[in-house]
Amino acid sequence: PFESLGLLALGAPPAEPGAELTPDWEKRMAVVKEALIRALAARDGLRWAELRENLEAAMNAGLQVPEARRDHATALYRLGEKTGALDEFRQLERQHPDLPGVQGPYGQLLLEEGQFDLAVTALEKARQQDASDAGSAFALICAYAALNRFTDARDMARQLPPEQARQIGGWVAEGHPFRRFLDGNKEFRDWLKSLGPRPEETQ
Repeated sequence: PFESLGLLALGAPPAEPGAELTPDWEKRMAVVKEALIRALAARDGLRWAELRENLEAAMNAGLQVPEARRDHATALYRLGEKTGALDEFRQLERQHPDLPGVQGPYGQLLLEEGQFDLAVTALEKARQQDASDAGSAFALICAYAALNRFTDARDMARQLPPEQARQIGGWVAEGHPFRRFLDGNKEFRDWLKSLGPRPEETQ
């Protein structure tokens, strides 16, 4: 997974084929490689503080790829550092609007911050990029509901694959934090909850 390290903007390596790398460039490449190995393991394990620490080490060594900034912003968001996460997501959204994995967490963060119109825009893009992401689907339903767009919210839920509908219904039943955006319409909330697994299926 590190074959593309030579493309990372670490201070351009020698352009001539076979030319020797400068000691500084080699040193920074080694720092980036080790930090990214640890960062990938942390991301897979959802260890957000460790992910942030290692991505910052890699970026301080010169790593300048948007994927690293995306994962750093996501780590900040998951750690509750919402101001920093919003700043990074906004920059990424402006500079790399089609980068996978940005719009979903950005939209969820906007939802939490009460910026519902912007959340809808981001989450609709997230769904277009990855329709398998149940988290973005649920956040989009909640953003519609927060804007009293219950027809859109219900239509969205009806279009979900059965597995996603069950997962989202289960989140509503379990009291997911986003459930608060549904409390203004108990009928819709209870209907969404009914899409989840039946009690006997959870035993």
